[in-house]
Amino acid sequence: MLLSDYVKVSKVSVEDMLYDEQDILRSMDKIEIVQTHQPRHIREKLFTDVIHSTISQDKYWASHPDE
Repeated sequence: MLLSDYVKVSKVSVEDMLYDEQDILRSMDKIEIVQTHQPRHIREKLFTDVIHSTISQDKYWASHPDE
């Protein structure tokens, strides 16, 4: 919602804005909450593969145990 606030208080002219408040509200409808290891198919690619190719969450948490 910080982005929405930024659009409201920005001093950029309307013509120069990349998006407006309505664009932000429409994008909010597309956000979906997923669990850490929940498989999600997006464009024929498994979402968890994308995450794990960037950083293995299991390796991260193994080296950062709960205190």
